[in-house]
Amino acid sequence: MGPFRIRGGLLEDGLPDCRHIKTGDLESIESLTVNLPFHEDERLDYRDFDNLIYLKKLDMSQTGLAGEIPISALARLSNLQELNLSQNNLTGGIPAGLGMFSDLRYLYLNNNNLTGEIPEKLTGLLNLRKLILHDNQLSGGIPTNMADLFNLLELDLHDNQFDNNLESVKWPYRLLDIDLKNNNFTGNIPAALGEITSLQEIDLRNNEFSGEIPESLSKLSSLQKLDFGNNKLTGTISWQLGKLSKLKQLCLDNNKLEGDLPESLGNLLKLQKLHLQVNYFNSIPGGFNKLVNLRELLLGHNRIKGNIPPALLTLPKLKKLQLNHNKFKGNISAIEQREEGLGLQELLLQNNKLKGNIPSGLNVFFDLRKLILSNNRFSGEIPEELGDLYELKVLNLSYNKLGGSIPASLGDLRNLEEMDLSNNKLKGRIPSEFGQLKKLQLLTLSNNRLSGAIPAELGDLPDLRR
Repeated sequence: MGPFRIRGGLLEDGLPDCRHIKTGDLESIESLTVNLPFHEDERLDYRDFDNLIYLKKLDMSQTGLAGEIPISALARLSNLQELNLSQNNLTGGIPAGLGMFSDLRYLYLNNNNLTGEIPEKLTGLLNLRKLILHDNQLSGGIPTNMADLFNLLELDLHDNQFDNNLESVKWPYRLLDIDLKNNNFTGNIPAALGEITSLQEIDLRNNEFSGEIPESLSKLSSLQKLDFGNNKLTGTISWQLGKLSKLKQLCLDNNKLEGDLPESLGNLLKLQKLHLQVNYFNSIPGGFNKLVNLRELLLGHNRIKGNIPPALLTLPKLKKLQLNHNKFKGNISAIEQREEGLGLQELLLQNNKLKGNIPSGLNVFFDLRKLILSNNRFSGEIPEELGDLYELKVLNLSYNKLGGSIPASLGDLRNLEEMDLSNNKLKGRIPSEFGQLKKLQLLTLSNNRLSGAIPAELGDLPDLRR
């Protein structure tokens, strides 16, 4: 018999019961799924597991299972290849007895309340392909002999409380995906990860890793995602990371990395996300103009000096560009050179030393949602063309040297939620057209040279903070 699905209920002790199923039927089932909603007349009794002699797949996810994993009942399922107990209320530790299922290929225990360490005996599951334990309260470290799981393709332990050093762990050589984010792992990032040449994704975000990024990672020719963000990494980015030709995401943000960004990063032609914010980098290489597939470039909160490379403002697929809180100077007039529309949605340039006029050509970014140019040295008038940015939600031009009157065209920004023009040299009246900004929540115009009465139309804005 092929897949079998039970819609039934749980006994008061948390164990299902299926006494309504004939024993002959049970013996021929290979795949059993228990789903909500439960009914009293449809229950699964673990005692009948004795009859599930050919069962290969047991899916009891999202069934409200509580208490410890019932290893004594599961032990009867000697041919099990897939066990899914995820998204329940299971507590206690992972039973070492799970290591007895020699044919097990997929183990899903994620999204429970499991505690304790990963039992060493799980490394005896020689046929295991996926070990999915994320979103629990597991602690300690990873078994050092993980290499025994030589068929393992995916290891997902994110959002637990693991806190050990990984440098002594021996890794399975066929791994495709390692996800250890949101734990408390310490020590250096293991250089041995560079020997797992099959790796496609590695995510170590939000841990306590320190030291330098291992150069051995440059051997991971299949790698598509590398995320070491929000750790305590130091040193520089090696030019050898530019060898990772298949890389689509490189996230090293919120560390203590420093120095010049290597020119070789411009060779990552498939790169879509480059997150390097909150570090101590000094410069941007010219090769970034080759990153034609880049969608997010986040370089805020560094120490980057000089002019903004014009090519960054014209990358064809860029959606987010964050260069805020650096030491950029000069102007951004390169935008005026664009004739066709661009898909940029977020442009953050605040807290730099930029000067000159705000380009009227910003209206080529027809899909722009957030424009923040505050805390710079921009002068001249606010371009009327900003009123063409119909998708804009946030506009912040505060703390500059802008003069002239506020253009009435800003009243055309019907999706605007926040506008801050404070601390400039603006004069004249507040445009009555602002009464058209029905989604406006925050309007800040203080410390200017404005005159006249506040337009009565502003009193009709339903969400405006007063």
